[in-house]
Amino acid sequence: MTGQAIKFNSQTSSLSDEVYKALCADIANGIFKPGDRLGIEKIARMKGVSHMPVREALQRMERDGLAAKHLNCGFRVKNLSPREGQEIWAIRIALETLAVRWLMMHTCKLPKKLISDLRESCEQYRQCQHIRELYVLDLKFHNIIIDNCGAPQLQDILSRRMILLNSFYLSNSLTELPTLSSIERCYKEHMHLIDCIASGDAEGAEKAMRDHLELANDVLLKNFSINE
Repeated sequence: MTGQAIKFNSQTSSLSDEVYKALCADIANGIFKPGDRLGIEKIARMKGVSHMPVREALQRMERDGLAAKHLNCGFRVKNLSPREGQEIWAIRIALETLAVRWLMMHTCKLPKKLISDLRESCEQYRQCQHIRELYVLDLKFHNIIIDNCGAPQLQDILSRRMILLNSFYLSNSLTELPTLSSIERCYKEHMHLIDCIASGDAEGAEKAMRDHLELANDVLLKNFSINE
C-alpha cells in the first residue's frame, strides 16, 4: 500500500480510518519496521492525503499500542522486546483457539466460500518462495478464521496484536527461507485444521489450532531469546 494514494469511500469510513488501516497493513507486511519513524509529512505524501488524517491515524495507533510517540522525533512503530513478543504469542494461542470455537458455534452451516478461501490461502503458502510473503500468507490464513468467528471484540484485540507480532518476527527473522520440511509441516497443520472445520469437528478444530500455534511457538523460540 505504501506509495499509493488511498481510495476513500466516505460512505463507509473516515479518511483517518483509511490511513489507519493502510499503516497497519504496512506494519504487518514489514514495510514499516519496529522502531521506524512514522513521519506525518512523508506518510501524507505517500498516501496522497493531507496532514490531519495522518495525525489522527497516528494518534489512534498510539492509543492502540501500535505506535509510540517520542519527544523531539514524533511517532515510531512500536518495538516489542522478545519477552513482549512471547507474551503476545501466548495470548494469541488462547484467543485464536477461542476464535475457532466461536466460529464453529455461531455458524450453523459454514459457507463453502470460507472453506475454499482457507484452502486457497493454504496452497499459496505452500508454493511461496519468499520469507516475507510466508509471514503475510500465514497471517492471511489465520485472519480468515478470526474475521469469521462472529466476535467483534475478539477480532479487534487479535488484529492489533497480530500486527505487532508479524512486524516483530519479520524484522527479526532469519534471512534464509525456512526449510521445505517446515513449510510442508505448516501446510499439513493448516490442512488438518481446515478438514476439522469443514467436517464440523469443533473439538478437533480447537485442538488443531492450539497444537499448530504451540508448535510454531516452539520453533520461533529457537530463533529468538526471551532472556533479558
